[in-house]
Amino acid sequence: MTAARRCAGDLTLRVVGGLTAREIARAFLVGEETVSQRILRAKRGSRRQASRMGFPRLSPAPNGWARSWPCCT
Repeated sequence: MTAARRCAGDLTLRVVGGLTAREIARAFLVGEETVSQRILRAKRGSRRQASRMGFPRLSPAPNGWARSWPCCT
């Protein structure tokens, strides 16, 4: 397993699973500081990745369709 995947796996367990760094460390038999560093690296990597992504421009709603949807008015 690559270092990037280990970091991503640790971050996923932290964010989605709600586990603490200590719990993740015990599960993988590594130090808590190691897991904390992996999580930090994964967060940084995901921020860099997000900053490189572009988001498409939204076009205006055609013919007022949004007026028929209460959430969109």
